Amino acid sequence: MGNFTTNSAPFRMQEMALTLGIDLASVQFAGLLRQTELAGMFVRCSGCSVRENCADWLSEPNLPRDAAPVWCANKAQMDRLVSES
Repeated sequence: MGNFTTNSAPFRMQEMALTLGIDLASVQFAGLLRQTELAGMFVRCSGCSVRENCADWLSEPNLPRDAAPVWCANKAQMDRLVSES
């Protein structure tokens, strides 16, 4: 994936997925996520106006981790992957 900073959309999206128990490479390999879907997720995350919320959510250990937060631009995709993984 390259070298990303902790503020980059790809890094934050990967961290969000891992926190929810989703390994993006594994779900792609399993056919649960197409490359075009992943690309769309990166675009949505990159264009998100509340990405700073990710850092707060990821750093708060006492929040539930069974679904993506309501403000997440990729909530529908993340929640689907949580249920299918």
